Amino acid sequence: MKTPLSELFVLRARKAFTMMEVMTAMAIIAVVSSIVLPGAANFYSSERIKAVAEVMVQNIRMAKYRAMQEQALHRMIFSPGGDTYKIQMHIGYYSDLTHPDLINGIPDPANDFYSANWESVLDFEEIEIDPGVTVTRNNYLANRTIYFWPDGYLVTGIAGTIGETSKNLLPECHILFEYGSSRIRVYLNAMGVLSSESYAVDDDGDQDPDVLW
Repeated sequence: MKTPLSELFVLRARKAFTMMEVMTAMAIIAVVSSIVLPGAANFYSSERIKAVAEVMVQNIRMAKYRAMQEQALHRMIFSPGGDTYKIQMHIGYYSDLTHPDLINGIPDPANDFYSANWESVLDFEEIEIDPGVTVTRNNYLANRTIYFWPDGYLVTGIAGTIGETSKNLLPECHILFEYGSSRIRVYLNAMGVLSSESYAVDDDGDQDPDVLW
């Protein structure tokens, strides 16, 4: 039995969407996007800075344990621009060389990033920080090198030298990692990595702290 011509027109007309249906679909998409996209962006930014922070934390811990195991002075030093850093051991601890005089002290110049007296203990000469991630050291660390003493403590130099009588135990300080609305603040003291705090800043300014390490 054939379908009447009038019914065919109705069926064909129903294959298209009405303006109301299109607007309703767009409204649903907009609502879902407003919920999902910010969350996805925060997740991406938090994962990006977390990767940078975790590498630095692992390198700090590695330097501390190497200094104790090798009974050798290690250090962590940032480049003048702060976009790279090195984990190194003093070359005096290599065979046939004279150990540095840690009693009377050795030079601790402020910009010693390219010194030939230190050699990398990493697979790379220096670690490049993700250029999208901003890394800020607090005022105490801004112009200081972190030394890993053979006894396991983290110290800094006094008046241009570093030795038993010219060192300070590292006070509680922090390194801040930022990308987009996400932040991670890594706290350090003389014992090493103290803890870390992560949070994302929402539009209303809320902060949600979460200890990671």
